[in-house]
Amino acid sequence: MAELAGIHGEDSRPVVSAWNKGRGVPLNLRRELEGWVSLAGAPHARLVYRRDHERRREVFCVEYLRLQEDAIACSRRVIGSTAFDLDPPQPVLKLPLTPGSRWTWEGRVGEHPAQAEFRVLPADPERPTRIEVEQVTTLLARGSEEQPLVSSRVVVYGVGVGFAEERGEFPVGEPGMPVDWLEAEIAAIHSAD
Repeated sequence: MAELAGIHGEDSRPVVSAWNKGRGVPLNLRRELEGWVSLAGAPHARLVYRRDHERRREVFCVEYLRLQEDAIACSRRVIGSTAFDLDPPQPVLKLPLTPGSRWTWEGRVGEHPAQAEFRVLPADPERPTRIEVEQVTTLLARGSEEQPLVSSRVVVYGVGVGFAEERGEFPVGEPGMPVDWLEAEIAAIHSAD
């Protein structure tokens, strides 16, 4: 399962992660494995998402994934300089990975209640070695109970290849309006703090 998730070994090839395509200025990130660290006494893969910005590559987000008995779980996300622990760790891949399989997660992202639903999408007959997992997350930041933040993403894994691509949407304003994604996401999460 670690190989499929792209968290085996010490390094990995960069993978494109595209967000909000067709909705204003898209966010295109490159995801790379940058080693292993210990969090709460367990080894975690440190996955770094970077974006090209003004001729340099800046860190946008860092995820910490760990192997569990039947899953790979995200224990922490760092956006900008703000770290959000996921309690309990959120299973982003869970066996069995057969089309139609589903699982849910409910917990906290930092201090905010959240829930996520996952499902393995039907296989593409033209690409039978690909596994696509859809995730829909609802985050209840303080003051946003009537309008929770809902994001969705599809992560594509290739058998023998690992993490192949990611695409998703996160609510950051009106369609067609350019936004600074990092500032918008942090502002949305901290809007009522």
